[in-house]
Amino acid sequence: MFEETKKFLYKSACEQGKPSNRLLDKNIRLIERDKDNLEYNSDGYAYIFEYLQFFDDGSMILWTIPEFIEPLLNYFELFRKDLFSDKSCKWLLENLKNDTEKYGLTLHTDHENRKDYQGTVFFGTENENDLNISKKQNNTVKFYSADKFDMTGFDNIWRGVLNFGTLIDNQIVSNCLNTTNPLDNKVIDIGICTLDDYKQKGYAVSNVVSMAEYLLSGAEEVKKVKEVIYTTGSGNINSQKTAKSSGLREIAKEVDFCCRRIL
Repeated sequence: MFEETKKFLYKSACEQGKPSNRLLDKNIRLIERDKDNLEYNSDGYAYIFEYLQFFDDGSMILWTIPEFIEPLLNYFELFRKDLFSDKSCKWLLENLKNDTEKYGLTLHTDHENRKDYQGTVFFGTENENDLNISKKQNNTVKFYSADKFDMTGFDNIWRGVLNFGTLIDNQIVSNCLNTTNPLDNKVIDIGICTLDDYKQKGYAVSNVVSMAEYLLSGAEEVKKVKEVIYTTGSGNINSQKTAKSSGLREIAKEVDFCCRRIL
């Protein structure tokens, strides 16, 4: 299931490191990073390892530096069925702390606030029959980036090539867009944004359902689309509720850990 999504996410992962031929486990695909060439943000932090697990078969993608491969494999063996709980992540942070310091780095270990391993949740569908079509509203409209609707309050990133939005008095107040271009990909990632004054009215769900239904409809411009995915932060509960209410199911989760140089 979601075989095209697995290929899509692995291809995206390969842009963040070097694919490895090292055989770890038949269900783990490895992307290696160079600890001397990590990309640090303005706050001095860089991702040192990340992992993503698909829930249907337990398969995984792992990004890490070579020095952490063995400790992470031991971790996966211990917590394979519980990789995203507070208990497992805390164990990992504590057990890798000393190893990280040996390489002149410190793990970002603010466990209470979860800043060091807040990740991403992936929802998706392969079948328009899974969607809650009854959630569609009459004020949801399809439009393109060139259409001149009033989108006051939205940053430019919330206007896609293809959009399904809630139109009230010629203003878009909630918008679902494709975040994957072009539209002839086999997998399309979508996102949703709703202005604060218009939340909790069902607009987001209506737009997500309408977008996913169209993408899987076989229409000429989207005839190659096989799967639709919806990504959101693991701490964004309202966004996850929107996905579930739309009929999308949780298919994978990703978690990442940061480090910074010892000064």
